Formats: sequence, structure tokens, C-alpha cells
Amino acid sequence: MIRSPHSTKGRWVDGTADNTGLAIGLARMFPDARFIGTLGRPTAAVTSRLVSGEAGVDPAAFKDAAEAWERATQCLVEAMRHLGPGRALPVRQGDVTENPARVMRTVLDFCGEPFFRGCEASLARDGTPSPASPRFDDAQSSHLFDLENIYEQVMSGAAMADIRWRTPPVAFDDRCAVEAGRWAGAMPGG
Repeated sequence: MIRSPHSTKGRWVDGTADNTGLAIGLARMFPDARFIGTLGRPTAAVTSRLVSGEAGVDPAAFKDAAEAWERATQCLVEAMRHLGPGRALPVRQGDVTENPARVMRTVLDFCGEPFFRGCEASLARDGTPSPASPRFDDAQSSHLFDLENIYEQVMSGAAMADIRWRTPPVAFDDRCAVEAGRWAGAMPGG
């Protein structure tokens, strides 16, 4: 993908989990594109999106964060299965922090780019301390337990239909149809 006629860069990188749902559409638009998807443990992902107060975690904020992780994970699994190993590379977020050099070598090999010593430094943490672990109530802990089980099923390679999702997945084409309907309804005279 060329950013502009004057750009020599041939790569586009986006690290937004919410855009995982667009991978199949982007793959259709750019048939030579390759995709790298990272999947983090749900408890860490949910925790990173929350601010915990003295009274624990706000139930609505928890629900939003947990649903966002599950939605992004469903989209990632769908895209990885749809695109296949030649176009999509799944990466465990834990591997990024535990062995950045190995992950960077794998990613660069997948992209057909050379590895050079020190390039994995871009994967290093920025030194910002992790937020304190929130106090989850029993229902939130049970929800996280379910999400951790989903994570394990995904990482074991379970088929999309065999994963015990809390919320049924919505396929890419169905998501597009819903969005098209929303846009049509928002248009003047729609």
C-alpha cells in the first residue's frame, strides 16, 4: 500500500484492537496484504481498559471492556481462519513481552524483511508501571474465568464453532450488512 506518490514506505501498521474486525475487508481490498494479529490474555486486556476505585470496578465499564475483548478476539479468530497461514500470522501478546527478539524475527520473516540486532527494542515496554490490579466482584471474576477459557480454546486452535463464546460471533459479511443498514438509515430520505 502506498501512502502517497512520494512515499517509499510499503507497509501500513495499525495497532488498534477495535480495527481487527476490518481485517477481512482490508484483505479483499488489498489481496497481497499480510496481517499480524496479537491476542492478549483477557484479564490483562480488560484490566488495562479499567480504572479501579475504592469500591471496585464499575460494572458498566467492566462489561464494555470484557465485551470489547471478546468481540476483537472473535474477529481475530475469524480473520486468521479466513486468511490462512500465508496471509495471517497470529502472535500471543505474552510472547511479545517474554521473547521480543524471537517474535520480531518471526514477524519480519513473515513480512519478508531482514532481521537486524536491536530491532526488537521497538517491542520493549515503555517503562510505564502497570496499573494496580482492580478488585473484581464475584460475577466479574466468573466472567473473566469464562474469557480465560475462551483464550485457551483459541490458542489451542479450536474451530470457531467449537469455542464456547459468551456472546455469539457475528460474521464479517453480516457485520457489514448491519453497518450498511445503519448508514442507509442515517442518510437523508433513508
